[in-house]
Amino acid sequence: MLVSGQEEAYREFVRFAKDRVLDKDATAAVQDLRLARQLKTLEAELGGSAMDRSRSAKELKVLMEVLVKEELAQFTTQKDAILQDMREAVLGRLTSPSARLLSILGSDPQVTAALDLAEDLQKYSAILDPPVLFPPDTGPSAST
Repeated sequence: MLVSGQEEAYREFVRFAKDRVLDKDATAAVQDLRLARQLKTLEAELGGSAMDRSRSAKELKVLMEVLVKEELAQFTTQKDAILQDMREAVLGRLTSPSARLLSILGSDPQVTAALDLAEDLQKYSAILDPPVLFPPDTGPSAST
């Protein structure tokens, strides 16, 4: 139930973001601020004849649309990170800090590796044993 709810929330978020981007002009939709400023500057500096300006403006518009599509495609590649951020944001509003921390720790790879190690008594004991500096009968006193 929780997974399907997360998936539905994710799909709704993507739909919202795409609708919001499509309502703007392409330059405003580009999220990289440095790139957006460069595109605005380029758009302002378009010169030449009216025909050249029209052609350049069309090419610039196509370029901006491609950039926006690439940024929207990141929803697919960053899905797991987005879902994790959404989960943490919701938990942050609905649960106590200790419950949120417990939720985060449960999915932390270092914590899960430490728990696995603690459950393996042989490995855990090997870590706690002092290091063997010299094997038996080969220490410094054995050669004299």
